[in-house]
Amino acid sequence: MDKQSLLVKAVMGSVLVLIFAGLLAIESCISYEKETSGGIAGMYKDGEYEGSGEGYSGKVHVWVQIYQGSISDLEILYHEEDELVGGAAMEELLGMVLDTNSTTIDAVSGATQSSAGFLEAVDSALEKASSGMPVPD
Repeated sequence: MDKQSLLVKAVMGSVLVLIFAGLLAIESCISYEKETSGGIAGMYKDGEYEGSGEGYSGKVHVWVQIYQGSISDLEILYHEEDELVGGAAMEELLGMVLDTNSTTIDAVSGATQSSAGFLEAVDSALEKASSGMPVPD
């Protein structure tokens, strides 16, 4: 091999190493942000909590389970929203809250009030979790 070919291979190898290192750094930042920004990890007392909020058509009631200071489970106990719009939006939000461990998420387009009621209900339960007021047996 000539010197030029070796130089091109060395430069290409260095570029690939830099790209890979950059991707790892970005992944690390994303993971750190998910754990520390808007998340609730470690902020709440373990237990089961209920909360309620006001949606578009009426009340929304949820059940939240906290384990090791984070949301481990979340269920919609009852709501008065339309199943096709508000109900579907709340199911989508439920997954987002569990994925992000936070209620700092965007409302579902077309179901803003239903979304707000659901998030209000979860926040209500989390307020109880911050003071350790579990659901009575």
